[in-house]
Amino acid sequence: MTAAFQFLENPSSKKLIILFSDPSAYDMWGLEAHLRKAANVLVIRVNEKTWYQNGVPGLGKSLEETISSITTWQKNHKISKTYCLGQSVGGYGALLFAGFLDAKGMAFGGETVLGVPHGLYVRRANKAMQITHGNLSAMFRRGINATHIVGERDPVSLYCAAQSTEVPRLKVTTLQRVGTQVAQELHAQGVLTRLLTSWLQGTRLAGLPAVGMGLTSDRFASNFYVGWCKLREKNYETAVDYLTLAAQAYPEHDAVRLHLGRAYHSLGAHQEALAQFTATHEMAPQADALNGIGVSLRMIGDILQARQKHQEVITSWPEDAAGWYNLGLCDLNLGQKNVALVHFRRAAELDPKNKSYAARVKALEAKM
Repeated sequence: MTAAFQFLENPSSKKLIILFSDPSAYDMWGLEAHLRKAANVLVIRVNEKTWYQNGVPGLGKSLEETISSITTWQKNHKISKTYCLGQSVGGYGALLFAGFLDAKGMAFGGETVLGVPHGLYVRRANKAMQITHGNLSAMFRRGINATHIVGERDPVSLYCAAQSTEVPRLKVTTLQRVGTQVAQELHAQGVLTRLLTSWLQGTRLAGLPAVGMGLTSDRFASNFYVGWCKLREKNYETAVDYLTLAAQAYPEHDAVRLHLGRAYHSLGAHQEALAQFTATHEMAPQADALNGIGVSLRMIGDILQARQKHQEVITSWPEDAAGWYNLGLCDLNLGQKNVALVHFRRAAELDPKNKSYAARVKALEAKM
């Protein structure tokens, strides 16, 4: 084993699975051991900030040398079939290597176009590194023999995936109520290993949860992504415009409604925000939406109803720091400083990095 890769041999198999894993040593819920039963496994753990642009240390000094080393290894070991598998940055790697090796790929999420505003690559990549393979949708004339499964709550991956729908042999599937952690969600639902087994056997993918319409509605992915970007940029009026178009194209999409509620809230349009947060929570009960409902009610002036909503949050999601904090704000409005302080302290304990929570505790303690 090296810092960058580990080879898990299965002498009885002529298959090779290249698993693009996290740089740390965790084994993806025992997935490596499961895959090893079916094939030889090459686990690649390159620092995610490189996005595999420079290849894999120990296999080659460049991506081209790395691909050549793997190709030579395939020939020497008479490998009959190669598979590439990964999530997020590893999902990009799985598609990239599948294209070069003409292997069969499976990507869970991941940006297929590097450098889009507010994307993971822009936020985390080594800025001194040159992008040599920035747009997978335009790189391979023969296409990519792969399946790309994207969570519909992830606006960046969905936007990138929408640009890949015409790539030959690449099948893109979107999942409702799933965000960036696609593999984790499938594992939590108990379907990940069954899905991968069917993929390796070449049969119809088994166990996929509700498939969405993120790539079938007219311009939905683009409007969702742009609206989300504008929300991050605090251009709230433009965010409302784009997110409204997205919601009209795909009314059942909970994350669009959640972000639209946040944009309305930032504009002070609390009745409109309340409607969007309510719609979100009715589609898929979640702490963020229920907190949004509570905040909107408090801003409208219905403190008791707001407090009830935040109480529901901490009952259903006791580790949700925002629920405790917002409950404390309601207590302050009701003149219950002692109770508010207890709730603010709990919020700060759950989220010690949140400076607002700590500041609120300090300020209230100073007054008592």
